[in-house]
Amino acid sequence: MLFAPFPIVAVETSKLERQLLNTDRELVKCYEDRRAARAQAEKYFLKYGRHLVSFIVFVIYYGIPIVSFSGGNDGLVQLDEKVPPIFQRAILFPVSVVGLGFRISKWGMDQEAATSGVGALVVMWSASGFVGQVIDGVEHLLLS
Repeated sequence: MLFAPFPIVAVETSKLERQLLNTDRELVKCYEDRRAARAQAEKYFLKYGRHLVSFIVFVIYYGIPIVSFSGGNDGLVQLDEKVPPIFQRAILFPVSVVGLGFRISKWGMDQEAATSGVGALVVMWSASGFVGQVIDGVEHLLLS
């Protein structure tokens, strides 16, 4: 009679351990499912979110030059109309060779603004590239 409670306690403990293991498996499965759903959502937002933001900026600033260049003082601009476009190409050389994106940003602008100005998309894309480079530099400094 004295030894009867011990086997019952051992059986109760093993049942609790099995329940704990089953709960742990369910939690691990839920965690994996949540992580997979998060990765899918992140991939979706990165893929389509950037295009959506670019489209919204394009619609809002359609035909409006955000940055305009001049070749110098008014006398120089009046003497030679080619100075602002050449000046713009010299300043924005790496960005101006992008091609189609640079041309899309100028849609809707009148001819004078298109030759001496930059659309909102180019400004946004340039800022995005600049911030990416700064963040890469900061990460490198922090991890070194």
